[in-house]
Amino acid sequence: MTEKEPKQHKDEAKERIEDSQPGQASEQVELQSETRLPEPTQDAPPPATSVRGLMIALVLVAVFLLGSLAASLWYFAQYGLEVKATLVERIDNQGAEIDRLSAQIGQVVSEDTVSRQLAGLRDQLTPRIEALRSELTGEIEALRGRMDQALLRAADAEKAIAEIREELGRDDLAWRLAEVNFLLTRAQERLYIARDPDGALIAIEQADQRLAGLALPELIPAREAMATVREQLVSLPVLDRVGWSLELRVIAETVPHWPLLKEAPKAESLQEEPQEETSPEALPWYQNLAQRSWLWLRSQVSISRDDRSVKAESRVAIDRETRLWITAVREAVIDRDSRQTRAAIAALRDWVQSQYYAEDPQVAALLNLLADIETGLVEAELPNLNAVFAALRQARLPLPAKLNDNQGGNGQ
Repeated sequence: MTEKEPKQHKDEAKERIEDSQPGQASEQVELQSETRLPEPTQDAPPPATSVRGLMIALVLVAVFLLGSLAASLWYFAQYGLEVKATLVERIDNQGAEIDRLSAQIGQVVSEDTVSRQLAGLRDQLTPRIEALRSELTGEIEALRGRMDQALLRAADAEKAIAEIREELGRDDLAWRLAEVNFLLTRAQERLYIARDPDGALIAIEQADQRLAGLALPELIPAREAMATVREQLVSLPVLDRVGWSLELRVIAETVPHWPLLKEAPKAESLQEEPQEETSPEALPWYQNLAQRSWLWLRSQVSISRDDRSVKAESRVAIDRETRLWITAVREAVIDRDSRQTRAAIAALRDWVQSQYYAEDPQVAALLNLLADIETGLVEAELPNLNAVFAALRQARLPLPAKLNDNQGGNGQ
């Protein structure tokens, strides 16, 4: 190794230091001067470890400087991005505010323009509107006059029609009220003549439906009176008329098997004159034997007599008459005619007791059934329809003359 090689290495290191950190060149020069190696002699070569350490130090310093520079550049880059984002956001906000203000300004301008246009149109249309209003007012007054004349004519026509209907007697209200009067009269007859509450209830319900169809407030009291009568009719006891009729029908089929009163089993013992009997112990043995045999024979034989025979024709006639009376009772029960039912029951009982043996089970069953029917037909307090007729008269409607003359009352 020559003397030029150490000097060459020294000059290269100095140039690197000056290029990397110019501000620290003086310090590096002083450091190099302090650490300057003794110039080698021509005879002794420079040590290799000192050069290697110097190179490592220089590399470390260069790496540190490069890292610091890179960190500084990254920081300034991030800061620049944040500043840019903030500026962009402010610019966007200011743009939106500018757009909003522009829209408000445009709206104000448009409203002002529309207001001016409307004012111009109002000024143009006001005279026309006033002219049309005056024309319409005149036409309306003319139409009112015509309508008043038409109403007067209609009133005269209605009056004439009402007079014609009144003369002809075909007023719808009068016809409907006549129907109601008819139904109420039938209900009264069913109550107090036929003693039929169910039939009367049906007639009253039909009359109430016709009054409801009229829809007149004057008829409300009459409908209230009808409602009261319906409640009273519904509360009456229910009679099993169908059951009674079926039982009578079954009993009527057994009539041919009933024993007649003339054929009733009556055992009539022969009446003999009392005779004085001697005690068997006091008689001789042969007389005692005869006496005992006669007493035993009398106890074994019973003689009866029945000389009242009935012919077949008479029996058929009696049974036919009995069935006819049973049919009469059935019809009266089904017809809900309490008075006729009682009369038929009395006649049937008298006939059966006079012709048949009353102690027979079948005959006794009929008599017991007749007694049950009479017990069920106890007189109940039936409602009165006078309140309904009075309410209809107080309504002051064109009622039929028969309804005004009707006084109601209880039939017997």
